[in-house]
Amino acid sequence: GKSKGVIPQAVKEVVEGLTADGEVQTDKVGSQVLFWSLPSQKASVLRAKKRKLSDEVQKMHREYDEVQAELATLSSEPAPSDRELAALRERAAAERKRRDELKVAVLERCGPGKVAEMKRQ
Repeated sequence: GKSKGVIPQAVKEVVEGLTADGEVQTDKVGSQVLFWSLPSQKASVLRAKKRKLSDEVQKMHREYDEVQAELATLSSEPAPSDRELAALRERAAAERKRRDELKVAVLERCGPGKVAEMKRQ
């Protein structure tokens, strides 16, 4: 205990940290709590972690290849002309205007003024 320079609270915190990290297993037997760590368990955990990471790396490689293929496809297509860009901008502006007009119409039909008028009736 304290006479040897070991602080029980510090030991408890270290053991709890190791248990939370999966480095140490714990089990309650009667009124005692037992802690242990077996090398074979650690090896098994590391193998599972390695397998999971390998799967993730393979998935990332597949996604990278897909993105590279998409980039190659997009790079081979001709860029839109200035006329096409202008037409797209006009269409986007018209859609924004139409959306704003619809919002105004909805507010006129169901807005706070209309609700107040309906309450008065």
